[in-house]
Formats: sequence, C-alpha cells, structure tokens
Amino acid sequence: MIYPLLFVSIVSSTAFLFEPIRHRHFFHSATWIATSLRKQGELWHCHSPPFKILHLKMSHLKIANENQIEHENNLSGGDEKNDLSAKLSKHQQRDPIPNDDIFFIELGFGNDSHGQSSTKASIRACRNAIEFNSIPSIQRLLSDSGGYDALKLDVLLAIPPKYQTDELDLDKVVDVFPYGDVRLDIQDGGMVTKSGIAIDRFGDVNDDMVVVCASVIVGH
Repeated sequence: MIYPLLFVSIVSSTAFLFEPIRHRHFFHSATWIATSLRKQGELWHCHSPPFKILHLKMSHLKIANENQIEHENNLSGGDEKNDLSAKLSKHQQRDPIPNDDIFFIELGFGNDSHGQSSTKASIRACRNAIEFNSIPSIQRLLSDSGGYDALKLDVLLAIPPKYQTDELDLDKVVDVFPYGDVRLDIQDGGMVTKSGIAIDRFGDVNDDMVVVCASVIVGH
C-alpha cells in the first residue's frame, strides 16, 4: 500500500508552492483522496510520515480556505446592502397600511432574462400586479380626502439576495405607479434560474435570469 500514500505525500507537498487563496481545488482533491483511502480501511490505521504530513497540511488548507471564504463574504455585498438600506428608508416615511384600511391586494411577478437587472425585474413585477385592474370606485370612496391622490400603496418586493444591490433603482420602481403614496419594502425571495446563454450585447455577466415577486397593498 506504498503507492497511494506516496501519491498523497507528493500532492500534499506540491500544494504548498501556491498561495492559500488558490488552495480550494487542491483541498477538495486531497479530501477526496483521503476519503477514498479511508474506505479501503488503510488511512486511519496508518501512522507513516506521509499520512501525518497530509493530515497536518489538509488542516492548514482547511483553515486557510475557510478564512478566505469569510474574507470574500465580508468584501462582497456589505457596503451595497448598506447603500440599499439607505435608499429604501427614503420610501418608508410612513407606517404600513392598517388592515382595516386596506381595499385590495394585487400580486405580480417579473423577470430579467438578460442583463441581471433587479430593477427591470422589479418594475415588471409591479406592472404585472397592477396592469389588469381598474378601480373606478376609488374617486367616490375617497372623495372627501382627495380621491386617487389619497391612496396609499404598500409595495413588497421579494428579490433574490444576490441581486439586492445598490444597482437596484427604487425611484424607477415607484414611478410605475400612476398615483398614491408608495411605501416600499424588500425581502429575500424571488428566484435565480438559468437562461442557458450569456449574451454580451445584452449586458450579461452570466446566464442568470432574475425573477422578482411583488405584492401591492392598496388602501388609505
């Protein structure tokens, strides 16, 4: 059983020629090798120097790998989330509509097939929610308080977390609604699926399709 251990020792020793940030693929390969040898009943009962080297260096790689992932997670999305929260607060200047003051609720969904724009997907979701409705009685119901202009709209957008970034233009989403005081809120949701092709001229950075769901609560 010298050959598997010799191979593991060579691979584990060679890996340290690289920076920890490049160790992810090696770590997964070394884990697979170790698992394969363990299934043969050889690894955990072997106390030879090559195995001890492998065990030590795999532990080092695991720590480096986990630290790098944590570092990348801290770098990606933190500032953008804060910027989005600041933009969202602009559209949360009043309390949500109480249940007793709700007239009706509309639901819709929209997607951006190419370009990965959560703004486009959100706009289409809101349009989908409202474009098949007519509310002729509102003018009479709210005649004493201003008619359509007195309406309040609570809009909840369910957006994939990956695309809740500062690029989301909430002002354009609010512009979808022809009247009423619009209050926005965002939650994790929607969907990211594949379009199957990334087209450069459409602005694709990958083949994600971004799907957003919208709930529009209409009241006063």
